[in-house]
Amino acid sequence: LMESTRLVMKMHAFVRSTIGQTANPAPTINSTIQLPGLQHYIYFLFAPVLIYRTSYPRTTTPIRWTFVWARSMEILAAVYYFIYFYERFIRPYYREFGVTTPHWSAVIECFYGMLMPSTLCLLLFVYMLLYSIQNLFAELLHFGDRRFFTNWWNVTNYRDYFIKWNCLVQDWLYEYIYKDCYSYLSSNRYVCSFLVVTISALVHELLIGLALQLFLPINYICFGILSYIIMFLPLRGRFGNVIVWLLIIFGVALQMSFYSMEAFAKMNCPKKLNDNLLDKLVPYIWTCIQNHRKSDK
Repeated sequence: LMESTRLVMKMHAFVRSTIGQTANPAPTINSTIQLPGLQHYIYFLFAPVLIYRTSYPRTTTPIRWTFVWARSMEILAAVYYFIYFYERFIRPYYREFGVTTPHWSAVIECFYGMLMPSTLCLLLFVYMLLYSIQNLFAELLHFGDRRFFTNWWNVTNYRDYFIKWNCLVQDWLYEYIYKDCYSYLSSNRYVCSFLVVTISALVHELLIGLALQLFLPINYICFGILSYIIMFLPLRGRFGNVIVWLLIIFGVALQMSFYSMEAFAKMNCPKKLNDNLLDKLVPYIWTCIQNHRKSDK
């Protein structure tokens, strides 16, 4: 799903960047339109960049195969840890959710048990996605620009965190969403920022929903609504950095907990779906709670 999203973003960038050349009429009869060749487009599809350009900085040094091997081992190690994370922390804590009556004490206990593992999982995922994978393809394709992220761990406010933690996606959102919104929809930067955050949150929610086959918009609430509000808080200095880290840690643990509960509630509390759309959108967590309330009565 993430790979499909990446290809869609690249195709949009290619069409958005080249459509102007084909839409404008040629000034003279004999003039021709110079469009990139197929080889350049294929290189763009595999290159670790989402912004389309007619040329990219290239390295002339030979491929460092030890560097490629090290990044490959890091990817395999990260995948192994994700499996361990699921088997050790998620499945034992939530596999019985819905079998017995859910209690708030158990939910809160599982949530605090997820704080450290979910944070480590997030850091490892960011390292694998933005360092290991991107540098692997950059080395193989002689791609010169290696600015995939900046020092997001030192940010003092939430707005800088969104800008610095994933430069690839942030540049794409700014180039093809924010600037187009500012030019064609509204010159209000708050409206354009809200559109950028909303589109990004909807895509994240769509990926999670399709992967888990469920509807629980916790990520959209945390990312698309609460994060947009927090972006405008006047956080500064070391205090702001601590607040940002606390928000990241609690936000990731909260999403991990709710999605895990919903996924196992779907297995343990299947519901009979009617033709009513509302019945399909009701979370399985609520179904489990209602079923146990009826059995207790």
